[in-house]
Amino acid sequence: MENLQSVYKGYFKKALQKNPIYGESTNPYEIISNFFDAASIEDHLLLLRRIYKNAISLKSFNRDIADVLYRYKLISQLLNATWVVYKTDVKFSKSIGLSGKHKLKGKVLSDTKLAAYLKPDEIVDPYLVFEILYKELSLYKLQDQLYEMLNLSLCSNEHAEEQVKIKKVYKSLVKVLICCWLIFKNEIASHHTTETVIESVKENEDRGFFTSVNDSLNTLIKTRSPVKLSMSLRKMLVDYTLYNANGLPLDFEEVVSDYYRLNNFLDHVINNGNEN
Repeated sequence: MENLQSVYKGYFKKALQKNPIYGESTNPYEIISNFFDAASIEDHLLLLRRIYKNAISLKSFNRDIADVLYRYKLISQLLNATWVVYKTDVKFSKSIGLSGKHKLKGKVLSDTKLAAYLKPDEIVDPYLVFEILYKELSLYKLQDQLYEMLNLSLCSNEHAEEQVKIKKVYKSLVKVLICCWLIFKNEIASHHTTETVIESVKENEDRGFFTSVNDSLNTLIKTRSPVKLSMSLRKMLVDYTLYNANGLPLDFEEVVSDYYRLNNFLDHVINNGNEN
């Protein structure tokens, strides 16, 4: 795991468009998780579409500019993360652990929505999209095109000749976001859900065990007087030592210790309860 962390750090140093939005995180799956902690997939896709629409029209953002820039930084860092996943070829199941727990936000994308952007094999294995994308485009080129689309969306323009290129970039970015969401939904969030279920089951099992023990002790105390139980155990111990004085077992000290603990428990019951 330490070696993988070093590999991640090495590739993030090579990744362009570094930004401090996630601090010093060099775990690509931590970045993917934080991306969907920030907003649901619907919100991310909606904002990306607004950027695209403004970029190919004569319109520009005249409000929510801070949010647009913030989301741009999120997407930029997400591209870095997907590039690192592609270069290391390490899927989440083989990656290093994440800090905290991450839950799925918003609605699940419909099969129709998925099929509109991804091929069937890409839906099954979203990592394929990263492989195809970065074999066609360098990270530098993709980051540059993302920045160009943002730039066009922030100012009124008449760059009609850029529309075809921007549309291709937009579709690529949508595919990346959806694939990251599939990885987050199917692997990261479900992994934490499974862990939570296991913890809950164990907690319920422990609670059930102690409840069962408590019920058994209550039954014992109700059916047999603690005083008589204590006397019987002491008598048994005395009789045993008298008749086996010359042949006591090697673990006799441990046996006596167990008797001592059990009698202590009975004495506690006697002293704190009503003797009937």
